[in-house]
Amino acid sequence: MELKKETKHSLSYAFLYTLVTLFIVSIPIFAYLALSIEYSKYKQEQELIKYADELEQIIYKIPKETKVFVFPRSLLYRSAILDSGNREIFSLLKDEKIPKALGVETSFKRLVYKQELSANLLSAKYLIVTRELSYKEVFLNTFMLIAIVGFFVFGFSLLILVKSSEPFREAAKQMDRFFKDAMHELKTPLGVIKINLEMLYEEFGEKRALTRANSALVSLSTVYEDIEYLIKHKRVEYAKEIIDFSGFLESRVDLFKDLISIKKLNLQLNIKSDISLYMNRQELQRVIDNTLSNAIKYTPSGGQIKVSLYKDEESTIFKVEDSGVGIEDSKDIFQRYYRGDAIKGGFGIGLNIVKKICEKSGIVLKVDSKVGKGSSFCYTFT
Repeated sequence: MELKKETKHSLSYAFLYTLVTLFIVSIPIFAYLALSIEYSKYKQEQELIKYADELEQIIYKIPKETKVFVFPRSLLYRSAILDSGNREIFSLLKDEKIPKALGVETSFKRLVYKQELSANLLSAKYLIVTRELSYKEVFLNTFMLIAIVGFFVFGFSLLILVKSSEPFREAAKQMDRFFKDAMHELKTPLGVIKINLEMLYEEFGEKRALTRANSALVSLSTVYEDIEYLIKHKRVEYAKEIIDFSGFLESRVDLFKDLISIKKLNLQLNIKSDISLYMNRQELQRVIDNTLSNAIKYTPSGGQIKVSLYKDEESTIFKVEDSGVGIEDSKDIFQRYYRGDAIKGGFGIGLNIVKKICEKSGIVLKVDSKVGKGSSFCYTFT
């Protein structure tokens, strides 16, 4: 997936550089085209005059004893001979306008050449020769020039981009490999800690030290799952399923109760039963966990958190409200690595993940917040 994306970007940038280069060289190319057109016209005029001279010599060389003379034909040229009064003696012309003056004229995309003849057996005073004025060769050559320049610039730009991005691509691979290995190594000890905490709970009951250790484990697990999702979501297709949203939300809230208890927060639940949702379970978990953990993190001791889940006509509403410190600019919180308070910890990736999941799944997210009074995160599932 990443390789395809990088290739696509390289092709896009190479194409952009090619367009910019062609735009820059368009002035000299335009000048070349104008000169080529003028030269092509001059060349065609000379060829027309040369053909007329050849016809003139044929007319002069007609033997006196000739009774029938076959006037020369050509696929490229059309011709006629006129008497002294400009009347046609013989003509192969079609709609060409006969010029009054001698020389070459341009008429309706054709070159028309009128030449005066000396005395001859046909009693012709003027010779008219015409041909189509065509710039096809000029435009073809110009197109070939643009194509060659464009192909060279595109190929050279693509080569430079690919070569220059190789160190970054290799570094990204190494970093990705490191994160995968690190996540794999972290998963086992996290599981061991969880099992041992459960055993200690069974043996000693709810002790303050165990509660703190468990709350720390929940926070660590949330960060772990965020990073794991961030690594996998570009190459793993998360399948959707019908989820008991009510039960699932209650189970996720239960995991955070130790954190809530340590901070002595007042938790209010308004979770309506029998609400189902068609969504991927891992992505729904990321939405719930990150919203709850942020509410707990930024609500001072003795504050209040309210978790609601209900139906509103055809939509399902999931809302988390807190009496925390509030947010100065709600737009910034969704930027990756943004942290409202560095002292609170975290990597600043949770809400960025939430935003991407909302965009992907068509979830409408509304954030209301007042500094010093608290925040409200409302998710509308349609």
